[in-house]
Amino acid sequence: MFTLEQQLKSEYRAAMPQPQHFGTFLRSNRKVRGISQQQLADAAGISHTYVSKIEGGLLVPSEEALKAFAECLGIDPDEMLSRAGRAPSDVVEILAARPDLSKKIRQGAA
Repeated sequence: MFTLEQQLKSEYRAAMPQPQHFGTFLRSNRKVRGISQQQLADAAGISHTYVSKIEGGLLVPSEEALKAFAECLGIDPDEMLSRAGRAPSDVVEILAARPDLSKKIRQGAA
């Protein structure tokens, strides 16, 4: 049985447009800025292997890692989260407290 928060996260992820694999998005933004995987990992405070696996589509990054990537790459944290198919935790909390908003959002997206 899913909790309301888990269901909202799942629905939010399903509704998010994902034109490209998140790892591809991360890699292209890193390369445009001339940053190596090791440099990004060091700046984000995570391991090089973790970055490599995310870019290869083998791991889904945590919200904390996504926010660190956003800061390192100069990308809005909410955009980074949405590109990864994640909802910001504060948005999930709002939706969990106001289930009526989920329905309104779905109706507006249709």
